[in-house]
Parts: sequence; structure tokens; C-alpha cells
Amino acid sequence: MSNFFSAFLRWLPRLLSLLILTFFWLMAVGEAFLAHAKGFVFDWTGLLPFLFLVPFSVVVALAWRRAWVGTAAFGGLALILASLPFLQHYVSVAHRSPHPIPHHPGTLIAAGVLPATLIVIALLFQWSWNRRVRTAA
Repeated sequence: MSNFFSAFLRWLPRLLSLLILTFFWLMAVGEAFLAHAKGFVFDWTGLLPFLFLVPFSVVVALAWRRAWVGTAAFGGLALILASLPFLQHYVSVAHRSPHPIPHHPGTLIAAGVLPATLIVIALLFQWSWNRRVRTAA
């Protein structure tokens, strides 16, 4: 394998993880400003997305040096995000809700696309980790 291709595949999961992290931060900030623009009074529940993003930012920083952290974190996050629609359906059925939660097509697409992207990033981190272990031995 050429050195360029090897270096490209080593840095690709790190760059993709930064793009995903930036996407999540922009969504959280956008939601906070959107709630403020709609006239909602600031309360502490507006900070909940940031409570998720701060540890996620730390994980991305750790994954920058240690690829196995990226493999575990992005694989686990993909499993969590992929299971959310099933958990949502289970809760509405288990509580016998008279108003079942509607499934918007955009939600179903996002429930498949985002976890698939995170799995690809986890597999790229795994490849990078295996490559580093192989060259060290």
C-alpha cells in the first residue's frame, strides 16, 4: 500500500470525527438560538445538548491519539442511535399510548444514515489501530 493512501486512511477517521462533532455542536447551538428566537425563556434544559457534547468532544480528542477509543466510542454511539427508534416504539406500545408516536420519513432516514456513518468512522478507526499495531510489531 502506498504511503499516501496509508496516511490518507489514517487521517480520514479523525477528520470525519471532527466533521461529525462540528455538525453536532452546530445543531445544539442552533437549537438553543432557535428556542430563544421563538421567545422561550432561558432555562437550564437548554443546556442539555451541551451536556452530551462536552464528553463527546473529550472522546474525539482522545480518539485523535488512541484509535481504539474512537472505535469503541463511535461504534457504541452508532448502536445507541440505531436503537432509539425501536426504544421509542417500545415505550409507546408498552404504555398503550392512545396517540402513538408518528414516524416521520426524515426521522427514519436519519436513524439509518447517521448510525451507518458512525459505523464507517468506527471501522476506519479500527483499521488505523490495526495498522499501527501491525507496524509496531
